[in-house]
Amino acid sequence: MAERIKKQGNARSIFLVPQNPNLAFHPYRKLGEQLQDFFRYTLGETFDKTKVLGLWAEMGIKTDKNILNRLPDSFSGGEKQRICVSLAILANPKILVLDEPTTGLDAATEKWVLHQIKRMAGATGCAVFFITHDLRIVESLASEITIMKEGSIVETISIKERKFEPRSEYGKALEKARRMFV
Repeated sequence: MAERIKKQGNARSIFLVPQNPNLAFHPYRKLGEQLQDFFRYTLGETFDKTKVLGLWAEMGIKTDKNILNRLPDSFSGGEKQRICVSLAILANPKILVLDEPTTGLDAATEKWVLHQIKRMAGATGCAVFFITHDLRIVESLASEITIMKEGSIVETISIKERKFEPRSEYGKALEKARRMFV
């Protein structure tokens, strides 16, 4: 199976970081086993513990000698979210879909994660789709924003000079709400 995936090149085409990181992990398998599968089936490589633990250290995930023998429920939601983002960075996909990627992260980790995603996108040409309610993040990173309401597109806006300037009434209401919390 790994060879077929590697030949087709589909494993790295698109990568999703789900809003709920619990959905990304099998609850009854050790994290190390799941990472070995990720390396084998997604990356087509042998598991590189040093690479993973080094990346996690940069992301503020406290590691110990037993970290890979732990079950996912022993990690906090923020730790699981960072692990999911680290897998996205390792996968280096052509398209990265991030569904509320900074939920559960502290400000310093959020900044690091967003910087890494921006760096990866710039270096590799990876297209990044943020699904978020946090307009502050969108405005700081996006080149284009699509506003949706109840599953329908309201408007698409190009971001110029890091300014979010909606034209629709709904977009203006979102912007007004955002300014209340700045």
